[in-house]
Amino acid sequence: MTPSLPAFALIRMLHAGLLLLFLLAAVFGLGAILAAHTQGLTDETTRALASFYDLDRPVLVRVIAFAKEMLQWNWGQSMVGGVPVTQTLMLALPVTLSYSVSSLLVILALAIPLALAASRAPGAPLDRGVRMVTVTIFCLPGFVLAALLFFPQDPL
Repeated sequence: MTPSLPAFALIRMLHAGLLLLFLLAAVFGLGAILAAHTQGLTDETTRALASFYDLDRPVLVRVIAFAKEMLQWNWGQSMVGGVPVTQTLMLALPVTLSYSVSSLLVILALAIPLALAASRAPGAPLDRGVRMVTVTIFCLPGFVLAALLFFPQDPL
C-alpha cells in the first residue's frame, strides 16, 4: 500500500530534516573535535585559532550566525584571491545563466517533438528508443555527459 501524498511529503520532510541535522552536526561539531587534537601547537595558539574560527562558541550560536551571514549574502573571503566570495559568484553568474538557458532551450527543442512523436505510438521502436536515450542521459554523471557533448572548435 502506498502512502497518501501528505504522508509521503511528511516522510520526505523528516528525512530532509534528519539529513540537515546530520550535516550541521558534521560541519559545526567536527571542527571543535578536530581543534582539540592539535599536535605541536601551544595552548595560546590553539585558543587563538579557536577564537578566530569561532570554535570557542556553542554550536547552536555558530549555526545561527552562519545562517544569518548566508541570508545577508556575506559568504566571507575567498582563500584563493582574497576577494569576497559573493563577488566571485557574481562574476560567474552571467555565464552560468547563459549556459543554463541555452541548454534548456536546446532540451525543449528536442524533447517536445520527440515526446509527441513517441506518444503517438506507445511501445513502438521510436518510443522505446526515446525512453532508452532519456534514461541513459539521466543516469550519466554531469561531467561524463559534458565530456561526451564537448565538440572542440579546432579538431586535431
